[in-house]
Amino acid sequence: MTTAVEFLEISSTTREYKPAVEYFSFLKLKGDIYTAGNVSPKKVKQIKFEENDTGFECSFALIPNQRGIYTICIGDAQNVSTIDKPCTFALFMYRYSNIDKHLYYAINYKQAPLSSYEEQHCYCFKVK
Repeated sequence: MTTAVEFLEISSTTREYKPAVEYFSFLKLKGDIYTAGNVSPKKVKQIKFEENDTGFECSFALIPNQRGIYTICIGDAQNVSTIDKPCTFALFMYRYSNIDKHLYYAINYKQAPLSSYEEQHCYCFKVK
């Protein structure tokens, strides 16, 4: 099962999101993280979950290569299947366990309300 992850920089000059994949290095721990040919390679990575006895897991290390304020948005997945069971479809919804997602970074820089997608799926952080 896979889903998309957006990596965005919050620009302090234009007050917009900019693609930010190039500002990070990625280390796979469980599952996979990769660039898919059909999505924006400067903005989106795919994560692939590894199946085990209790469900599915994916874990990766994110290593910043540049200072800035960033947002990571992990999307929900609908009608996804596993490679060995292509006719079995699943749905999963991702929710952060950390209640403080630091969304004030996005609100302050955008100077606009966040969308419901941003509120549910995004996590902001600053690299000094």
